Amino acid sequence: MAVLCKRDTYMLGVSCVSYGNCENASEDDLPPSSDYVMWCCMVFLEVPFFKRLFRKIDTREGTENISHELRSLLKSEPKIPLVNEPI
Repeated sequence: MAVLCKRDTYMLGVSCVSYGNCENASEDDLPPSSDYVMWCCMVFLEVPFFKRLFRKIDTREGTENISHELRSLLKSEPKIPLVNEPI
């Protein structure tokens, strides 16, 4: 799932994907029970090729802002444990 947050000079948004623990899941348990699912939320950025070709576009402020807002939103819910990035 993805949510597009900005679409001016570049596209900026948030994407979420779930990781299931397949070792503990059986064929009858699809999708995996919530005990074995981890969600990964990430900021995505896409600068169109031709806009990149003719000038450098500073995306730092946009990505920093949305990353901060996403982290604040997730931290505000006590039931959401924040973990390091999966390998």
